[in-house]
Amino acid sequence: ANPRRIALGTATTGAAVRDFLRIAAERGAGCEVRVHPVLVQGEHAPEQIAAAVAEADEQSWAQAVVLVRGGGSLEDLWAFNTEAVAQAIFDCRLPVLCGVGHEVDTTIADLVADVRAATPSHAAQLLWTERRELVQRVDDLELRLAEIWNGVVRSRERQLMAMEKGLAWLSPLARLKRLEKVLSAAGLRLERVTSDRMATAEHAVRELLARMLRAHGLRALRAPESELQGLACRLDDAFGQMVVEAGHTLETAQLRLNAVDPEKPLQRGYAMVRVRESGVYLRSPRDVLPGDHLDIRVRDGHVAAMVTEENEDEA
Repeated sequence: ANPRRIALGTATTGAAVRDFLRIAAERGAGCEVRVHPVLVQGEHAPEQIAAAVAEADEQSWAQAVVLVRGGGSLEDLWAFNTEAVAQAIFDCRLPVLCGVGHEVDTTIADLVADVRAATPSHAAQLLWTERRELVQRVDDLELRLAEIWNGVVRSRERQLMAMEKGLAWLSPLARLKRLEKVLSAAGLRLERVTSDRMATAEHAVRELLARMLRAHGLRALRAPESELQGLACRLDDAFGQMVVEAGHTLETAQLRLNAVDPEKPLQRGYAMVRVRESGVYLRSPRDVLPGDHLDIRVRDGHVAAMVTEENEDEA
């Protein structure tokens, strides 16, 4: 359907060629029509029609050959019932469309041709689609393309969000934040345990004093007063030691966190170099190739660079 090149065998003075060309101009997306003028009735008509079909087939320019003629009597259409015309249509390698006479007229050429049209106008209608239908097809294709594109964009957005979440979870900064939360929770638990133990010890001492008062009176407590003061001092010392040890534990954890913090070396003048194309941080000259773009992170910003020479060690 909708061929771009047609070889048309017909008489150039009849109404058939005018109707055919008019409909061809109104339908489809544009087409070149090469007219092969022939007689469509009379003694010399069969040989001219056969020669026109053979010529179009030999040129191989057209995508299809079309034969048209208006209506008439059986004698007027007899040229399309001859063996010469039928043989030429049969031998033609190109598709042949025959639109001869009116709908009730049937010739041997109609039967031999690849497609038969009821009239010359019908032949043009079979070849080319109405333009409004073509416009509708284009609109439908545009809608489908937009839907497909939107689906691709949404899919890429979901993939990008998943990758961003993965990178955020695996980044050193996120790891430091998670460790900081763990350390903070451990400090809170240590503080609660220490407080609970102190409250329990204080309660036990008070209960013991109350029992001794009930059993021996106040005078009996004065004798071991110095012993109680010693116990109190020992308790204070033990609590102080626990606090010191907890402080050391926190200090050690803080030092470990600082040791793995990628930001600390940047403060001392070091830099982190990442290959922009792969996102891999540079650890060796063998990790880059000439033309690779680098992102150099320093203490207070980023510097862009590009590898211009090959590594001498590799060369």
